[in-house]
Amino acid sequence: MEIRRFCILALLLALPLLSGAQRFWMGVPEGAMLPLSLLFDPQDTTQAPLLFSPCQTEEPMRFSKLSFPDGELRYEVSSLSLKLTLKLQPDGTLAGHLKQGLAKMPLTMHSTPELWWPKRPQTPQEPYSFDEVEVTARYKNRHGDSVVLSGSLALPRGAEKGCPVALLVSGSGQQDRDETLLMHKPFLVMADYLAQHGIATLRYDDRGVGHSRGPLKEATTADFAEDAWQMLRALKSTAKQQHLSLGPVGIIGHSEGAFIGQMLAAQHRRNVDFLIMIGGQGCNGGEALLQQNHALLLAQGVPDSLVTLRLRSMQAMYDIMDAVPADGYYKAFCSVVDSVAAGYSNDQRKLALVDKSNLFGMSQQLAVPWMRYFIKEADPQRYLPKVRCTVLALGGSNDLQVVAADNLPRIAALAPHAQTICFPNLNHLMQHCTTGHPDEYGLIEETMADEVLSAIAHCITHLKQ
Repeated sequence: MEIRRFCILALLLALPLLSGAQRFWMGVPEGAMLPLSLLFDPQDTTQAPLLFSPCQTEEPMRFSKLSFPDGELRYEVSSLSLKLTLKLQPDGTLAGHLKQGLAKMPLTMHSTPELWWPKRPQTPQEPYSFDEVEVTARYKNRHGDSVVLSGSLALPRGAEKGCPVALLVSGSGQQDRDETLLMHKPFLVMADYLAQHGIATLRYDDRGVGHSRGPLKEATTADFAEDAWQMLRALKSTAKQQHLSLGPVGIIGHSEGAFIGQMLAAQHRRNVDFLIMIGGQGCNGGEALLQQNHALLLAQGVPDSLVTLRLRSMQAMYDIMDAVPADGYYKAFCSVVDSVAAGYSNDQRKLALVDKSNLFGMSQQLAVPWMRYFIKEADPQRYLPKVRCTVLALGGSNDLQVVAADNLPRIAALAPHAQTICFPNLNHLMQHCTTGHPDEYGLIEETMADEVLSAIAHCITHLKQ
């Protein structure tokens, strides 16, 4: 379950590149996940800076206001409700903050020898090691709405007839068929690697992305599970039309996609031959979010007592969700959290993310049908005990989003035949990392660790027939 998408930075400025005394800087706003690259000479403010969000776009965008009061760089992008403030520090860094809407994020930028741009050496380049066949699923959902899903079936060249095939199901948030995040393309990397090992894959665009269409406002994980099931059906239909001979068919799910895999493997036993979960949950959604908040806040250095305050407040909000209409969440949350946080100062509540501003944001977030379903209904205990196919569950010891130490043992307890592996020093994206914090994702060149790809291929190629 990736952290739900931050609507931040589609950045900045369309000026010719500067010549002469160019100075390059790079930094990550705290909590934004998105690295920024800056071309700016603080000793010469007659030359306008050039700022990029390189993990989002190659194109810069224009500022609306620019000034240098008291040696400070200030500019504004009114179309994005964005303001940036930076000042050269004695230690040689540029420090300040980035503000967008109500979010204000500290930012420190460090000098770099060249303009930083993300490198993604694992991303395969055309011509790929596989042939692709377009797969389309069209159906009416439970509300009678039309859903159209588009995907790519990657067929290994020269593979024997009856090669296994895996449906790749992405994590939370609307993803394209490559599960593109911060210029990483995990599903394309996986499709290429598995094709080289004789394994076919089907990856598809989620609703509202690429060539896929469907309602999103009321959609929950159950609706996305139906999408995945329809893609499995379309896979078999396409294989028949194309006279393709496919072997065992299974699911590889990442994060929320791993839970969707549990649902389908339990509900459609005869149609799912294997299930591979990457960063998947073994606990219910509400508990998994508590674990996530605990891990992230500790990693950010928040004192234990305030982490506890955050978790107790979250649980108090979860406990009243069913008894309060969604449009009354904010008032109700303020009431219960005021009781939980009695005796704490407003500064402490801000650090624990339970001040009025954060409670308003949580009331909006928890009112979304997807989130309500995830907290109250997304429970592996309903599905994993019913799964009979081969199961491989993979986690990273540095995963702060779905904590492997909490979830892998629960998966093993609910599905005793499952194999579980916790890889050291890997994060939620299965990258080698330092802290596991999402802020690192875009800075890491590796898209997915080789040992994870190898474990997936080994599991599929050694399926019991």
